[in-house]
Amino acid sequence: MTAEVFKIAAIVIITALMSLLLKSYRAEYSFLLTVSAGCVILTFLFIKTVPLVNQLKSVFDKAGVNGGYFTAVLKALGISYISSFAADTCRDFGQSSLGAKAEFCGKIGILIICIPMMLDLINIALGFI
Repeated sequence: MTAEVFKIAAIVIITALMSLLLKSYRAEYSFLLTVSAGCVILTFLFIKTVPLVNQLKSVFDKAGVNGGYFTAVLKALGISYISSFAADTCRDFGQSSLGAKAEFCGKIGILIICIPMMLDLINIALGFI
């Protein structure tokens, strides 16, 4: 994975330099370049992570742990990364208000995913009472 980190760092640095150069000539191309590089990096990381997540899920299944909780945590993590990416991209191009709304949307999405777990915890606590 170390080689992949260096590849991603190189992509980020090259994209940042190209974006700065393009910004003075064609700002819209700078925006497209930055968003495209971000999507390429997220896709690359997703492809590298899927086998590890599947392996971890099979370990949870073998252990008899409720897979719904594992899935909820992964969904929440994905929402967190995607909303953060969207918010940072908005802020990079001067749309801080829109970035804040993207983060808020991500937080609400995580809350919605966590509600079934919270209900299970409440039911467990009520069972002890």
